[in-house]
Amino acid sequence: MKNKENFSRQGLIQACSDLRKNLDRDKIELEQMNITTSMVTDFETKLASVKQVEQDGVIRDKKKLLTQQKNKLRNQLHTEMYRSLLFLQAFMDEDSTLLDSLQMKGLSKKNDTNFTNQAEGFIQLITNNSAELLAFGLDKNLPTKLSDQIEEFRELLSERKALTHLREIQKQERSTLFSQLYKDYLRICMVGKSVWYGANAAKWNDYKITIK
Repeated sequence: MKNKENFSRQGLIQACSDLRKNLDRDKIELEQMNITTSMVTDFETKLASVKQVEQDGVIRDKKKLLTQQKNKLRNQLHTEMYRSLLFLQAFMDEDSTLLDSLQMKGLSKKNDTNFTNQAEGFIQLITNNSAELLAFGLDKNLPTKLSDQIEEFRELLSERKALTHLREIQKQERSTLFSQLYKDYLRICMVGKSVWYGANAAKWNDYKITIK
């Protein structure tokens, strides 16, 4: 993840971890410049939070897996419905109102919401007319099978939507944590350089901003 300062999350973590090593060594000098123990503790807490927060790639991978599962199940549903329609077309009168109602024109191109609604309509029709359709040889287990699949499909859609929402929330949380830690890092570095400027070149160098 890159933020507006154009460096990586890992780069900030590494820079802050390196900086932390100097704070105990220079505790007395820093306290004299208002970098108190409580400020250092707060800095450590923010650093730990940034380390622990779930990265965007983790959520993205979860969403990708759900999308794959959703698309696979959608294809299965479409195949099952179309196969049953082809079977019924072989036996039913082509002028049948019921057969006309079962048509699936454009179903494969519809978005997931419209696909779900039309699939549920298809399932409702074959359920309500099961006696007539079973007489033609339709699988008696088909309505239940399709109903189970459409329910699973709806659950996958809900999980995917929730994950998208979670991703946005965590994106904002990461950005806030990142910015807070970066602000503290800059403050401590500036104070550290002011402490050691002209007094100790090696220690002054330890407070150079080195985020990659």
